[in-house]
Amino acid sequence: MFACFALAGDVGCASGPGLVSFVSEHLPECGLKAGLAAAILFPVILIILLAASTGYDTDTN
Repeated sequence: MFACFALAGDVGCASGPGLVSFVSEHLPECGLKAGLAAAILFPVILIILLAASTGYDTDTN
């Protein structure tokens, strides 16, 4: 279980800078500002989706 947590952390640490680089490269008119905005918005979207998903009851009984 802890190995899976460590792997998830490593993937997150590697994909964060990759996301910034990808967005910055594909939006040259905004540059690094667009990449950093994507890096800020990504966790916010995840938190909103997590909050929305906790409202669903998966218990079938």
